[in-house]
Order: sequence, then C-alpha cells, then structure tokens
Amino acid sequence: MLDEPKYWVSLISGLIVIALGGIPLLNSWGLLGFSLPIVIGSPILLWVVAVVGAYLLIDTFLSEDDTIMWISAGVAFVILAIAIIQILNGMGIIGFGIPFITQTVLNVLFVIEGIGLLVAGFGDK
Repeated sequence: MLDEPKYWVSLISGLIVIALGGIPLLNSWGLLGFSLPIVIGSPILLWVVAVVGAYLLIDTFLSEDDTIMWISAGVAFVILAIAIIQILNGMGIIGFGIPFITQTVLNVLFVIEGIGLLVAGFGDK
C-alpha cells in the first residue's frame, strides 16, 4: 500500500518529466503512434536536464530517507554532471564532451529523473 504523497510538487513534476522523456522515447521505438508537438532542441534540452537534475538533487536531500537518499543523490549528481559537461563543451569552455549523448539518451535521462522525483514525492522525511 502506498502512502499519500507528501510532496505533491515532486510527484507532479516527476510525472511531467516522465511524459516529456517517455512519450518521444516510446514514439521513436514505434510503440506510440504520436509524439509531443513541441520539439525541444538539444542545447535547450541539455539545460532542462541540468535544471531538473539540480532540482532532483535538492529535493532528494529534503524529502527522502537515508537509504534512498544516497542512491537518488548519486543518480542526480551523475545526470547533472553529464549535462553540465555537455553544456560547457557546447560553449567552448572545456575541450571535451560526452560523444554518446543523443536525443534518445536525453529522453532516457528525463525518464530516470522523473522516476527519482516520483520516489521523492513519496519520501519519508
């Protein structure tokens, strides 16, 4: 039995983030016959992934118990680091990037962040 969500903002934002990443992902795999009408370019999507990753990192420390907190914080930190590396590389500040970051990978990162926010929505703190 699930408890009532204690953090509605995390729960609702988690569902939105899962939809933003999951719908295009399922469409690209041929499992959905529609996609989102809004197409976000890769540089803007990187910024959104970074902002949601930072929000997940902060929300993790505010809402989850110790065991889940460290797992979620680690995942959020890795996703935030990936996005920041790509953003800084795109700006020419650092000379390296992560070559496998594609639109599909960004959609998967969105789904992972959304799941983390859903978990935070049912946090114990």
